[in-house]
Amino acid sequence: FHRLLLRMTISNGWAFQWVENQETIEFFNFISPSLQLPSRKTLADTILKESAKNVQENIEVAAKEDKYGVSISLDGWKNVIKQHILGLVITRSDGQVLIWGAKDISGDR
Repeated sequence: FHRLLLRMTISNGWAFQWVENQETIEFFNFISPSLQLPSRKTLADTILKESAKNVQENIEVAAKEDKYGVSISLDGWKNVIKQHILGLVITRSDGQVLIWGAKDISGDR
C-alpha cells in the first residue's frame, strides 16, 4: 500500500503533505475506515528510501543478468542552479536503458 501511495504521489507531482490533507484523510476513511495513512515525513523519508533501495537493487539485478554484457555511458551537465552533475546510464544488450544515478560533482574540481 505504501509503495502505491509513493508512486501516486510522484506520478501526480504532489507534495508529500497531501497525505495529511483533511479531505484526503476523509476520502481514505470513506473507502476503508481501518486504513491508516502514513505521515508526510514517513512517506518522504522511510518509504521513499526503501523504494529507492528496491529500485537500485532491481537495476543491479537487470544489469547483471545480461548474458552479453552492458555498455556504460557517462554524461556531465549543469542543472538550473548551476551544479555540475555527472550521470551514469547502463544500456543492456537488448537495448533496455537503466538509469544508474547522477551525482553533484561541483565540489570535486
